[in-house]
Amino acid sequence: MGLPVRGALGRLASVCYMCKSFALGDWMTFAEIFGMPIRIGKYHSGATPEEKATLRRAVANIGTDASAIMPESMKVELLERAKAGGGEELYNGLCDWLDKQMSKGVLGQTMTAEDGSSNSQAQVHNEVRLDICQADCRQLEATINRYVVEPYVKLNYGDKEIMPRFKLPLAESEDLEALTKGLEVLVPLGLRVPTAQIREKYALREPQKGEEILTAATTRENPPEDTDVALNSQQFHEHDEIIDELEDWQDQMIPVLSPLQALIAETETESEFIEQLPGLLSEMDSRELVEALARAAFKKRGEGNTDG
Repeated sequence: MGLPVRGALGRLASVCYMCKSFALGDWMTFAEIFGMPIRIGKYHSGATPEEKATLRRAVANIGTDASAIMPESMKVELLERAKAGGGEELYNGLCDWLDKQMSKGVLGQTMTAEDGSSNSQAQVHNEVRLDICQADCRQLEATINRYVVEPYVKLNYGDKEIMPRFKLPLAESEDLEALTKGLEVLVPLGLRVPTAQIREKYALREPQKGEEILTAATTRENPPEDTDVALNSQQFHEHDEIIDELEDWQDQMIPVLSPLQALIAETETESEFIEQLPGLLSEMDSRELVEALARAAFKKRGEGNTDG
């Protein structure tokens, strides 16, 4: 209520600005006459106004031009100013103090506007700055919701029990290195972490189709010396080579697939096909195919043992 300048930050800033303006004016006056002697002009009791004006001009000229003329009947005395130590620091300290009060009132801290002294001080001031920023965001959200969002909804859609809310996201700095180390320990223990949340923490988007992505480098490790030599066959893509050994595999698959193809042609519905499917096992002849697979697997295992 009342004038805005009388409340909140306006009162603090206006008072500090006014006092600083006075201090600067006095400081300039002090700097102008600092070190100069006091000049006193004396005139006789019967001096006329013209003579007094002449004396005043003479005293003023002595201060600026270091020279002046005046009648012989007048007298000027120069009194040395007393040396008051630290007088020039009074106005400097006052202006500096007023600046700091305005910085703390508006920013909540002086680290970003004044000089700091340590890293711990900078961290404390940064926390204060973040607190004020969060408070400003909450106040701005409340203002926009009250005077923009709610009137718009009521005018266009009527009263609603649940109103949409405007919210300002405020990103806070996090120690991503500590987060990464924690995930390296917890994920192998079974902690389930959504990848979308981690991408959000690191400000990384989902890769698009066809984009080149980073992958971990993989190296093929040799098995230990005391490992079963039969494992050597795993180093040679045994499945592909076994298939190469089956020269007539297409002909060998015909006795297995023929009953299945015949059932598909005879049945009309899915349920009918599923009901008759278990009976096909007795009609499928897979002996030739199984024997060929066994021979090829035995041969490749023998080659693996020999290479080992």
